[in-house]
Amino acid sequence: GEAAQRIAEDKLRILRFFRFQARFGRGAPDAQALAACAAAAPGIDGLSGERVRAETFKILALPAPGAILARMAGAGVLQRILPNGFDLAGLEKCDGDPLRRLSAMAVGGGGGAETADVIAERLRLSNQQARRLAFMMSPPKAFASDMSGPALRQLLYDHGPDAITDL
Repeated sequence: GEAAQRIAEDKLRILRFFRFQARFGRGAPDAQALAACAAAAPGIDGLSGERVRAETFKILALPAPGAILARMAGAGVLQRILPNGFDLAGLEKCDGDPLRRLSAMAVGGGGGAETADVIAERLRLSNQQARRLAFMMSPPKAFASDMSGPALRQLLYDHGPDAITDL
């Protein structure tokens, strides 16, 4: 069918378009469909956070999501998901964990605990995901200043190995 009409039926198709393009697409996406996604991007605001989170995490879990996220930003879609800003520069340094990649993108956009709270609310993260995101976006000062043996052992004791891996 016509892209604009199909997107009007369900705005979640905007995010699915980008996920499918990243996963199955060869070459540049259909220009008409991309334009329809860009025009309908404000409709993402009306979607439930759970639905947006699910599609966003599927995109972030892809082997190399940087190119499609850049295309989403170019179409004005990523700005609807991360309205406080983002930076895709450090994304490829992260492993495939969607929450780590989300944190890496958001930290570049300003980061901090307040940004983590906004993202957690927007994407309706679970309490555990919200705490983990906030920890990654506002790491303990000791982490940045001293990673010698004793300091690292203390951080491991205080926060556990999973949190240190996140950092």
